[in-house]
Amino acid sequence: MNDLTLSLVCLGVAFVAAVWGYNKLQERKYRQAAEKVFRGEQADVLATADEYEPFAATANEPAMETAAETVYAPLADERREPVLESPQPYIEPEPQPEPEFIPEPYAAPVAMEAPPAMTGNAPPADWCDESIDLIARLHFNDGIAADELRQAQSAMQAHQRVHLRVFVDAGGGRWLPLAEAGSGAFAQAWFALQLVDRRGAVSVNDFEALRSSLQALASLRNGTLLFPDVAAMGEQARALDDFCAQLDLQLAINVLDAGNGAFAGTKIRGMAEAAGMQLNGNGEFRAQDENGDFMFALTNMGEPFAAQTMKSLHTHGLTFLLDVPHVKDGGFAFERMLSSARQFASTLDAALVNAQRAPISDAMVDSIRRKIHEIHEQMTLAGIPSGGVRALRLFS
Repeated sequence: MNDLTLSLVCLGVAFVAAVWGYNKLQERKYRQAAEKVFRGEQADVLATADEYEPFAATANEPAMETAAETVYAPLADERREPVLESPQPYIEPEPQPEPEFIPEPYAAPVAMEAPPAMTGNAPPADWCDESIDLIARLHFNDGIAADELRQAQSAMQAHQRVHLRVFVDAGGGRWLPLAEAGSGAFAQAWFALQLVDRRGAVSVNDFEALRSSLQALASLRNGTLLFPDVAAMGEQARALDDFCAQLDLQLAINVLDAGNGAFAGTKIRGMAEAAGMQLNGNGEFRAQDENGDFMFALTNMGEPFAAQTMKSLHTHGLTFLLDVPHVKDGGFAFERMLSSARQFASTLDAALVNAQRAPISDAMVDSIRRKIHEIHEQMTLAGIPSGGVRALRLFS
């Protein structure tokens, strides 16, 4: 064995001895730490109340307390076996009445004050209604041509989801829709943008776009613009949309083929007309009351009805529709519709079901009657009576 080999062997032995000594030192250190823990120098999480505080609630989690003691009671000094107590007998809770239907209230806004140049007469309230419209008023010192207003309206409409209506002061307290104003120049024009329809509320961005366009028009034609606060109009639109969403009820009663064959178009037409319904251009039979007000519609579950195809038509399903916010007397309209639907089902030997294809029961009918009454009552209290101009516009 040469000197190099002997040196390497000695170094290896020394390294092994050093590792063994280090491991023994670490083992002794950990043994001493363990003995220290089990001798009780470290607090025990299962200690009694004298040795360990019960759990404390954080600022966001207040401690629950009973009338006499905290939920987290200290542990007893003596271990006790758990005892199974006899279960308490189950007591059937008393049925609770159905909560009263009370939608969030809607308050109409306060009208803006106009500058002297814009005071005087105004368009009819059915045209420009501050309860449901954003109304912008323009006064042109030198007047503005009707054709130029129409061009401006068309350009602004391209950026709006709802119809933008314009009315002009024709003089003598007479206002006209811009489409009927003919030619000439006008000093005052009102732009009305409806805040809500069945697709939802108009956005603040749409209001901002309208204001920018009208301000540019006023600046270009020596005019003055009175525009409501955009943020306030956004809040009004959201509140109105929430209110309408709670009251938007459309009822459907279906008359379905129960396996006895399709319904002939000629028979459907004869029964509908005998019930006082008339076919209109929208492909549905419509029923009206004694005052000519719309009550409900009869539609085909397939393609729309058409006068020229009724003789060849055969269908397996009909639907009676009642749009509750559109009807002045919803209770009366529902009774008429239900009576007509039952007559159709009996004559056609068909099944009478709701929109979910469940049979129409007496309990279901009573629930519908109550709901219609509640909706009409809430609409009246909000100043949006069912079947009125405001209701027809908002629920369109």
